[in-house]
This record gives sequence, C-alpha cells and structure tokens, in this order.
Amino acid sequence: MNNNDDIPSIVVYCNKWFNIIKINDVSDDEPHYALESLDYVHILAVVDEKIVFVRQYRPVIRKSSLELPGGHVEVNQTPEEAARIELYEETGYISNRLELLCKLDSDVGRLTNKLWCYIAKDLKRDEFWEREDGVTVEEHPVHNLNQLVISGEIINAYNLAEFFMARLHNSSLNNI
Repeated sequence: MNNNDDIPSIVVYCNKWFNIIKINDVSDDEPHYALESLDYVHILAVVDEKIVFVRQYRPVIRKSSLELPGGHVEVNQTPEEAARIELYEETGYISNRLELLCKLDSDVGRLTNKLWCYIAKDLKRDEFWEREDGVTVEEHPVHNLNQLVISGEIINAYNLAEFFMARLHNSSLNNI
C-alpha cells in the first residue's frame, strides 16, 4: 500500500485490495476518509503507428472496456518492473525501451495511490505468449485515437490523462 508518513492516519478497514484510512486533519472538526491501495501503471505502447489496447470486462461498470495495458505495482516491485510485466502478461509484447512519461496522483480527494504512465518503444511480440483469460488485445491506428475517445469507446480517465501527457511531451503520438 502507498503510505504518506507526514499525514497522521489510522486504518479503519482493510482487505486484499485496499484499506480505508481515517485522516485526523487538525484543520477540520470531522475526520477525512480515503482509500489506500497499490499504485497503478499504464503503458502506452505503439507498434507500426498503432496503439496497443486491451479489452476486458470490468464488473464496476458492468461492461467491457477498451484501455491501455496496466495493473498494480505489487509490494517489493518497482513501477518499471510492474509496467514490463503487465505489458507482457496482457499483450505479449516486450519493450526494449520503456520510458516514464509521468507520475500522477490518482484522485487527490479520496485515493492515496499514484499512477505511473510509461511509453513502450521498440516492441517485439513473444511468439510463445499465451493470452490472458478475459483479455483481448486490439491495435488501433494512432490517427483514430480522437474518434475512439469522442465515440465513448475509451472511457478510462487515467488513459485519457496519459494520452494528454503524451501529446504534451511529443506534440504528436506519431512521434512515439
């Protein structure tokens, strides 16, 4: 879990996915509650001018979602290690150049974890890779990204933030 040692807090509930913490902020009469969970990684992988996506069912929204490969940064794992593992597990791609694009706060009002956004370059697909159950790999041309967002096909806010940051850093996703 992601701890912020300079904020006094206590865990009031925990399970394998998250903790609920109570933050006793001296500037407020009421305590503040937050979810404490593992950091996330997302990987923007582009091969042959196509963005590599995964489609998987998400119980919270009760439908399948088109999103960038990603997952949790497990305990004793660096964000880069997690990004390499998630990219491979979900897509079968191995990146020879994985670059940190940005590190973002997940939700400054309720979540303590960070989102580590990577760009994967020099990709090669492992011919012996076996697809993860429930996850389908899709590759969409970079020039179709705006349409995928406008049409509501891509709805993951973290992915939209990563696309925005990539465009700020590269001016065009074609340069990735």
